[in-house]
Amino acid sequence: MKIEVLAGITTFITIAYILILNPQILADPYVIMGDTVMAGKISNGVFIGTCIGAFIGTILCALYAKVPFAQAPGMGLNAFFAYTVVLAMGYTYNQVLVIVFISGIFFIVITAVGLREAIIRSIPDAVKMAITPGIGLFITIIGLKNSGLVVGNSATLVSMVDFAQWRSEGGDVSLICGALVALIGLIVIGVLNARNVKGSIIIGILVATAAGIPLGVTKLSSFDMNLGAKFSDFAEVSLFKMDFAGLFAGGKSSEHNLYSSNACT
Repeated sequence: MKIEVLAGITTFITIAYILILNPQILADPYVIMGDTVMAGKISNGVFIGTCIGAFIGTILCALYAKVPFAQAPGMGLNAFFAYTVVLAMGYTYNQVLVIVFISGIFFIVITAVGLREAIIRSIPDAVKMAITPGIGLFITIIGLKNSGLVVGNSATLVSMVDFAQWRSEGGDVSLICGALVALIGLIVIGVLNARNVKGSIIIGILVATAAGIPLGVTKLSSFDMNLGAKFSDFAEVSLFKMDFAGLFAGGKSSEHNLYSSNACT
């Protein structure tokens, strides 16, 4: 029982990043357009939607499929939703929700008739084996970028952060602090894992969180438990707020101005 509880807590903490990243990505188009009010509403609504989706998926894994897996919305399609379909292609948030809804129904249908399994069987084993590490590497580079350990570089696209900026007058101290906290966590996890200490990941996360307090990375003041407002925004902008008429009429927002007060009505 102790091992199972520890494993469950560790799994939750290691995937909880999506609770922060998913709302941030899907609200980003509104941030880019300068509509901070709608960005906040979308962020709150997506946060609740992400929680509900993770709860339903994980409960089904436990009670129906009877496998010790945690399910939650993942990376990839959220960025496609926000940056490609909304920003680049010009569809509104509510129209893209219709597309997501239809694709979900379609996925259920092809699963029920056995087509999904046939497609999976047709994929070469080498590709199947490469999918998991591929997704892992994708999440890794996102984590390294968000932590500040990896930064952009005009010559090599990406490079390691320069900790020497700490001494520079114009250095980005906040970036260095974030990278330092991430490095501390990685070192603690690596050392404990090498010594076969159970719970090495969760211990490393807790140590990094504590180290971030004096460095200003862990901001206890931003801890928000106002779930009432989040549920209200979820009901207002996300829950069944699908624009079927607008999508099938072929309408798009003019000049990609997708973020007016009418965008989520």
